[in-house]
Amino acid sequence: MALSLIQTSECNSRIAELRKREKYGEALALFEKMKERGPSPCGKTYSQVIAICGRTGKWKDAPRYLVEMEKRGIAPDVVAYGAAISACGKRGKWREALQLLDAMEKKGINPNVMTYNMAISACGKGRRWQEALRLLYAMEKKMMTPNVITYSAAISACEKGGQWKKALGLMDAMEKKGIDPDVITYSAAISACRMGGKWQEALRLLSAMKKKGIASNVITFNAAISTCGKAGKWHQAVRLLDVMEKKGIAPDVISYNAAVSACGKAGKWQIALQLLDVMETKGTAPDVISYNAAISACEKKSMWREALQLLDVMAKKNIAPDVITYNAAISACEKGSQWQEALQLLDVMEKKGTTPDVITYSATISACEKGGEWRQALHLLDRMEHEKITPNVITYSAAISACGKGGKWLEALRLLDAMEARAIAPNLATYGAAISACGNGDRWREALGLMEAMEKKGIAPDLFAYNAAILVCGKEGQWREALGLLEAMKERGICPDAVAYNAAIMACEKGGHRDDDLVRRAIAQGFDVTKVIESTP
Repeated sequence: MALSLIQTSECNSRIAELRKREKYGEALALFEKMKERGPSPCGKTYSQVIAICGRTGKWKDAPRYLVEMEKRGIAPDVVAYGAAISACGKRGKWREALQLLDAMEKKGINPNVMTYNMAISACGKGRRWQEALRLLYAMEKKMMTPNVITYSAAISACEKGGQWKKALGLMDAMEKKGIDPDVITYSAAISACRMGGKWQEALRLLSAMKKKGIASNVITFNAAISTCGKAGKWHQAVRLLDVMEKKGIAPDVISYNAAVSACGKAGKWQIALQLLDVMETKGTAPDVISYNAAISACEKKSMWREALQLLDVMAKKNIAPDVITYNAAISACEKGSQWQEALQLLDVMEKKGTTPDVITYSATISACEKGGEWRQALHLLDRMEHEKITPNVITYSAAISACGKGGKWLEALRLLDAMEARAIAPNLATYGAAISACGNGDRWREALGLMEAMEKKGIAPDLFAYNAAILVCGKEGQWREALGLLEAMKERGICPDAVAYNAAIMACEKGGHRDDDLVRRAIAQGFDVTKVIESTP
């Protein structure tokens, strides 16, 4: 018996050594030999093997090994359960982790702080911040003292769940309890600020770290740069890159990507492109995310040529564009009214094996709309059907607008019916496009019918919708309807503009209804209506 224990101990030491060297396959092979030939594995052996499950992503094997232990007459202890909970947690399997926690308590095995830390971490990875906080409060009820790892895991769970207020609340709570936050705690809290766009709070936390003598690292700065970026504070994001270098912390590709993205969101495309050059100068190779952020920056300012140039650079560097890359580039072409380029990109991406999505098609259809290519827009809708990609409200709105610009009001209304048949609710932009289409087709009754329909659905018309409806009434001399719409605008608190007044006056003139009061009101607002009056027969 003593010899067997010595042999088991030696095997355990060997497994521990193999774990340390990350030779997990050899460690598991030795474990299987122990089961087949001896010496018999003990609780320590199983705990190590379960820990290997966590490292190798084989979380399903962890609970199985716990069952196997019991069948062999080996009672799993807190270490074995902790390893199994950790294995599940690493894969975000929070339900399984909590089931194991519950199972061990039912067996009379008391979880320790480390066990709870692992379970809270599992909830965090599974974005279950409520469960993470429930576990934290359960610890306190049991008179267990959470440590910095506990709070860091709970703050991280809140961060992943978008609960920045609760994350900062936990920071305050731990400090009141005399638990000093570490760099991991601060990084998680700063990252939580990003979700709420609280860039000032993120910078305050960064400053607090410095005052407490806690060295920030690249993860901390990346979180702060991302937070500034999301809040549109590109200048602060770029400045943090300089601060990093002054502190001797080399920005990595994530740091630069966050800064490029920040510049992109603020429309600072030139600075975004400069950062790409800086990356390469500093020896950090841009990746597909870097280029996506830069192309997106160009897209926001309609710089379609620059967006396409970046695509060419990617090709030369053998960086494969993904669907996000193409979507941003197509959107840039759309904003630059380059429908042919947009269509070409759609064909290129399919030839290269990148599957377009609803965003791709919506942007391409919108590009065709801007180019007045209604046939191409409808063809793209048909392609979507063929490729089993369901259009959304943005897709339909763009296609309806394309038909409207092409004078195809009937096609526009058919598309409106089609989207309702698919249970896709039209929005303000959809109705606006459809009303405008009716206006271009001189269909005033249909335009007013759409105004009524949107009101019934609880969608309040905006200035664009009213103008489109009044315009068609103006062209057809429907002065009563035009004046009614003008009054409805005022009742809604929408101030009529020059378009609305001119269209209403045109309706009156064409309908043989002289309305001097309306003319005076328009002039009093500073609008020039003389051209309308003079041009109306």
